[in-house]
Amino acid sequence: MTSLEETYTNLKRINAVRNTDDFSKRFLKRGGSYFRTIRSLNREPSLETITGLIVELDKQAKKMLDDILTALNQ
Repeated sequence: MTSLEETYTNLKRINAVRNTDDFSKRFLKRGGSYFRTIRSLNREPSLETITGLIVELDKQAKKMLDDILTALNQ
């Protein structure tokens, strides 16, 4: 399993994405079939795609932390 597949699996497990199309669009900033296509062709994502994923994961982690802190302060 590649790092990208593992990331998708973990996000799916915590219900952060609905499916591969959602993952491609929201986390990879690509078209809906991007992840499915590179996986079926056994290709690696571009550096730009990986960079975008890291930025999006960081943004989502900060949002989750913010939500937790807000809930604790209520």
